[in-house]
Amino acid sequence: MPSHRAFTLAETAIVAAVGLIGAAVAQVGLAPAEIRKPTTSLLKLKQLGLATAQYQADNNNYTPITLSYPRGTAPRSPYLTATGWCTWSAGGKNNNSFWYSTSGGAFDIEAADRPLNAYAEPGVVYSAPAFPTRMSPTDPARTAAQAESFRDPFDTWTNQRTWPVPTTTVSTYNDVGASYLWNSEWWGQIGIAYPALSFENKLHEATRRIAQGDGAAPSRFVWFTDPSLSIVTNQSNPAAQISNWYGARNRSVMLFLDGRAGYLPTYPGRKLKTFINPDYSLVFENLPNPGSG
Repeated sequence: MPSHRAFTLAETAIVAAVGLIGAAVAQVGLAPAEIRKPTTSLLKLKQLGLATAQYQADNNNYTPITLSYPRGTAPRSPYLTATGWCTWSAGGKNNNSFWYSTSGGAFDIEAADRPLNAYAEPGVVYSAPAFPTRMSPTDPARTAAQAESFRDPFDTWTNQRTWPVPTTTVSTYNDVGASYLWNSEWWGQIGIAYPALSFENKLHEATRRIAQGDGAAPSRFVWFTDPSLSIVTNQSNPAAQISNWYGARNRSVMLFLDGRAGYLPTYPGRKLKTFINPDYSLVFENLPNPGSG
């Protein structure tokens, strides 16, 4: 979920237990001899980088990070507040029907409502019921409508349903509509720096900072990544080894705000280098470090 990563609000309560199940997560993966190079994945991320740049050009440099609501309740109904946020909201296909009832449907983001789709897949029209009707759990569009720009060819399991524990019967793409999720490691940092802000305004402050480069240098700030980055980052054990879809441990594909893509090492232990290191930053570099030391 919000692994967010994708993350939901409930995930923050699970973080403390991540270290206890790291070994189980690490069992999901390939033997060293079977390690694959994510060349196609990096090419896809670069294309999503171009789409993001076009979106930013049309939206005052803001990225398509959105709050999540049960469909049709906001912003058309100003008396209702945000339910949460999830890191698969930017782009991708329709969710698996699992999300229709989970959390009241708050994270059941339909393809027609994902703002980056029009830029990543121009000309593709995603049908959806008129507001405020939600797509039914049996609607054929949940499986028939695809968003191939957001599908990683090596995506084989999801961590979003019971984050961070893997569900091996469905891929992240077929679960939440996208293999690549926006980086949300800054969420806890924003909460520390701005405790008085409302839930909605904390996200607004983060998106403002990203848009203005306020502690988020485009060449270093991670925008999209595969879910393993968040799993590794939130391990309490600095010696944890977590396998990714490509068969390697403690490495993730990453797309930066400047459009560059890379396959880089990730760091467990919630220390400074976990979030800020010579290769990348997952948080705002001019706010307090969210790590433990």
